[in-house]
Amino acid sequence: MHVIVIKLNLLPQLAQLPLDLGIKFRKQPLFGKNKIWRGALTMVLATTILTLCQNYFYHNFSWGKSLSLINYAEVNALAWGILLGTGYIAGELPNSFIKRQFKIESGETTQGGLGKLFQFVDQVDSFFGVVVFMCFLSLL
Repeated sequence: MHVIVIKLNLLPQLAQLPLDLGIKFRKQPLFGKNKIWRGALTMVLATTILTLCQNYFYHNFSWGKSLSLINYAEVNALAWGILLGTGYIAGELPNSFIKRQFKIESGETTQGGLGKLFQFVDQVDSFFGVVVFMCFLSLL
C-alpha cells in the first residue's frame, strides 16, 4: 500500500514532514529523512482497513473463521488494526534512532559485524513492534 501511495504521490504534504519533526539528538536526526508522516499514516490506515476486512469475513463467512488466526468475536477490530499498524511503525524507530547516532544515513548500511547486525534488525524490527503492541490489546 505504501509503495502505491509513493508512486502516485498521494498525500504530498505529509511526504515532506519527518516523524521526528526535525528534532536532533547529539546533532543527529532522531529517525532520519525516510521516516515520514505519510508512511506512518499509510501503514496504520492500510493495516486498519485490512483488519476491518478480515473482521467482516470472519463474521459473515464460515471460511473466514476457518482461515483466521484471530478470534474477532473477542477483539475490537478497529483497535486491533490501529495497534498493529502503529506497532509496525514504532518497531522501526529504535533501530533508526541508533543508526542515526552511529551516523549511518537513512537507507544506507555499514560494513562488518555492525552492518550485519543492522541488516538483521532491519528485517525483524517491525515484527517485534507489532508483537509488543499486540500485548496492549489485552488492556482494551
